[in-house]
Amino acid sequence: MTPPLRVVWAGPPGRLVEALRRAGTEVVLVEESLPGGGRTSRVWARRAAVRQARPTTVHLEGTPAVEGWGLAARLAGAPVVWHLADPPHAGTLRGVRPAALLADSQTALRRLPPAPRSRVLPVVVDEPAEVSFPSFGPVRTLGVVCPVQASGGNHVFLRAFRSAFGPPSRTRAIVRLSGDDPLGQEERRLWSTACALGIGSRLQFTTAPLDPYLPRLDAFVHLPLDPPTDPLEVLTAMASGVPVLAARAGADAEVVEPGVTGLLVDADDAADLTLQLMRLDLDLPLRSRLAAAGLHRAQDFTPEHAAQALLAVYQEVL
Repeated sequence: MTPPLRVVWAGPPGRLVEALRRAGTEVVLVEESLPGGGRTSRVWARRAAVRQARPTTVHLEGTPAVEGWGLAARLAGAPVVWHLADPPHAGTLRGVRPAALLADSQTALRRLPPAPRSRVLPVVVDEPAEVSFPSFGPVRTLGVVCPVQASGGNHVFLRAFRSAFGPPSRTRAIVRLSGDDPLGQEERRLWSTACALGIGSRLQFTTAPLDPYLPRLDAFVHLPLDPPTDPLEVLTAMASGVPVLAARAGADAEVVEPGVTGLLVDADDAADLTLQLMRLDLDLPLRSRLAAAGLHRAQDFTPEHAAQALLAVYQEVL
């Protein structure tokens, strides 16, 4: 008989902890705030806190939890699982390794230090408040995420949008600019370029998430500057029933099956992007199939699916 699991959890709990508890796992949340004193006294105080909880496993969620609790958890003697998006600081955990290392994608795992066990943990996608249904006729509204940096894919998108949806098209695009632009200089530059191309009146720029717009989008386009390490934005669109066009790189390409659950594109190739946008615009049956298959694919990223994958790792490290 499998012994009951008791997990000490440091870091943001989120919906995954709720799913673990529903599955019968006892989860003990520990405070992230550091006790007083120097580094050595903090490590021993945290070691004592972990040992007092008598866990079967210690779970460190995120880089701050790993850097703050990694050494103490290792000294406490229980198997330690790290879930990371970014590598911990090189000097904080020299020689400390987890029993298992989790990341949101293979792309993210390749950036992290080696571990005895490395696994991809499915990201958790929130259930949408409303599911979209593909519109009849041409694309009316696109949701686009592209980098604000001038060296990114934004100028490629503007040219492709002009080619795919030139006059007399009334197609609009809501463009979320990701990245730092504290003075708004890059946004103004993009607006000027869009106006020069004759499409300024059909573009809306924003730095806010596109989630509130998803129910009224006909397609979602994701063009990151660098290969993404988690597929959450693309999966969120899928879960809302919106067909997706994503970059052929990074975590997006790990969850999108080309021509089945979405389309993939070279983010820096304006001709390829134009072609894929035109496919979405002119082929309503394709849009409908992508939306339905994407919605089905997103069901693999519920809290329950992630919890079952995590429980399998916990059992493996015992």
